[in-house]
Amino acid sequence: MTRASQALKRAATLTKASAHAQTKAPAPGIEAKEKAITAAQGAALKKAEEIVIMQVGDLVIYTEYFVICSASNSQQMKAIVDSVEEELHKQRVRPRAVEGRNSKEWTLMDFGDFVVHVFEKESRAYYSLEKLWMDAPRVEFEPDESKAALAGQD
Repeated sequence: MTRASQALKRAATLTKASAHAQTKAPAPGIEAKEKAITAAQGAALKKAEEIVIMQVGDLVIYTEYFVICSASNSQQMKAIVDSVEEELHKQRVRPRAVEGRNSKEWTLMDFGDFVVHVFEKESRAYYSLEKLWMDAPRVEFEPDESKAALAGQD
């Protein structure tokens, strides 16, 4: 099985599992793009690397945005996932499903109108989602350094 087909199969499995309880409608008052940026900021708070936001809504039917980032190790992956959940929880946004929470390679968080992929560096290179979805426009994102500084004081 090729990398691309493995990535598609994994995404499809999660999509099928969460489709019963899921609608693509965003939470009231919060646009999908804003939530994706908040998720990226949550990842940045835990020093996620190579954070990318891709607008995939014209290419797939199950979501509008992908947030993709890398972690150096499994402990950092868990910290990133927890931080993304915490930042979005402040906006009353919760994941519909999380796959691979205890994985050392890839955790996928499905929020309906956006999906967060947290990869270990080698797994990110292997699955290469950015190449798979290379036609998707990227959303500009710069981490909020003031929040990162405050997070470092914990």
